[in-house]
Amino acid sequence: MKNWLKRWVGVKEEVRSIENPNTPLDDANVVACLGDSLPSTAGTPVSAQSAMTLSSVYAAVRILAETVGSLPLQVYKRAESGKENASNHRLYPILHDTPNRLMTSMVFREVGMAHLALWGNFYAELERDKAGRVIGLWPIHPSRVRVFLSDSGDKRYVISGVKGGQVTLLDDDVLHIPALGFDGLVGLSPLRLMRNAIGLGLGAEQYGAQLFANGGRPSGVLSTEGKLTDLQVEQSRARWKKVYGGASDGNQVAVLEGGLKYQAISMPPEEAQFLQTRKFQISEIARMFRVPPHMLADLERSTFSNIEHQGIEFTTHSIRPWLVRWEQELNRKLFAGTDYFCEFSLDALLRGDAKSQMEGFAIALRNGIYCVNDVLDKLNMPRVEGGDKRMVQAQMIPLDKIGELNDNSSGSDGKTGSGDGQA
Repeated sequence: MKNWLKRWVGVKEEVRSIENPNTPLDDANVVACLGDSLPSTAGTPVSAQSAMTLSSVYAAVRILAETVGSLPLQVYKRAESGKENASNHRLYPILHDTPNRLMTSMVFREVGMAHLALWGNFYAELERDKAGRVIGLWPIHPSRVRVFLSDSGDKRYVISGVKGGQVTLLDDDVLHIPALGFDGLVGLSPLRLMRNAIGLGLGAEQYGAQLFANGGRPSGVLSTEGKLTDLQVEQSRARWKKVYGGASDGNQVAVLEGGLKYQAISMPPEEAQFLQTRKFQISEIARMFRVPPHMLADLERSTFSNIEHQGIEFTTHSIRPWLVRWEQELNRKLFAGTDYFCEFSLDALLRGDAKSQMEGFAIALRNGIYCVNDVLDKLNMPRVEGGDKRMVQAQMIPLDKIGELNDNSSGSDGKTGSGDGQA
């Protein structure tokens, strides 16, 4: 396969969308299907760019992307005793360090999670060498990809080029991670499904900005009992806006001439429940991305006693499903038919405070779950000689053996002690 940066050549063929088979994917239909924005009932158009200007959306997407991007991704080999670390596998540096020559592993996965959170699909082309081995992973923007099924039932990916034209890639050459969907082939776009909730948040933010642009005061009318010419009307409106418009000039004393009177006609923000609407939208966005509200700076229902459990719930119910999607697709495309597989480590997310962590290690050591070197590995400390042996405490014995233990602890003459029984 040629260099990914030079892949976009003008290959034309008749293909049809998997979402709507009646629609051929020519250049015009692709552009129309992408669109710059989606309409919302709040009257505010919603696009990926506009949605990310909403602080709660930006925070939620960033949390998901940075969390998945920062987790260690390891390669293992299946063994009789479970699994063995396979950091010497040729795909390990691609997954763990540099998927391609322009990105680190964190940046690659961060981009992928942002695509999943907003578009519901992540696509990456598998770059191969002349022997057909994967040597790189290159993300493709989901807005440029359309999925269809061939007559033989195989999945195909039609990618619109940056400079026009289309490229068709086979399923084996594309890493595709879909979010929730109805057909198992493509994921539904959260941005499209939740555009009204996002549009409402954007509308409330615009309303607040316009409110302060008008000096923090409701809009109103300048009225007079006399009749004004068109020129006088425009001059009065322009003078009012120039002198009293804007947040910096809104508190000046108004001087009205010629019998003009000012009358407010808009509802105050309290009556329109402006602040309550903005606060509710934080919960709405948190529900949309399944991110705990406290991670979006909404601490209303968070306390010192439940914040740790909310973090555990975030790991279990928010992050883990995404990781399973990543792992299964990576294993399907990169390690199929081998004894190797990749897996994320959740230890960093499930780690408690220092005291709880050490207590957990102590329990694991006493029960033979960990050896000393296992604990040192998790603490990023150097191993010690002889630290690979697992140990358990020997105090616990069956109840029917207690008598035997007491007999063994006594001397041959029935007295405790040693030697001749003297102290």
